[in-house]
Amino acid sequence: MPDELAKGIHPGPRPLLSNPKYRGLLDTLRRYLDHAGDARRAAFTLHVHRST
Repeated sequence: MPDELAKGIHPGPRPLLSNPKYRGLLDTLRRYLDHAGDARRAAFTLHVHRST
C-alpha cells in the first residue's frame, strides 16, 4: 500500500489492506461502497445473497 494512501486511512483497517487473506472482504467492501451502501445491489454484483 502506498504511503500517501495509508496516511488517509484509519489505522484500524490498515492491516486488512496489506494482507491477501482478506482480499475477499475488501472486494465486498469496495462493491458496497461503489453502490453507495446499497447491500442488495452490492450482493447482486457479487452473485451472493444480501445476508451472506
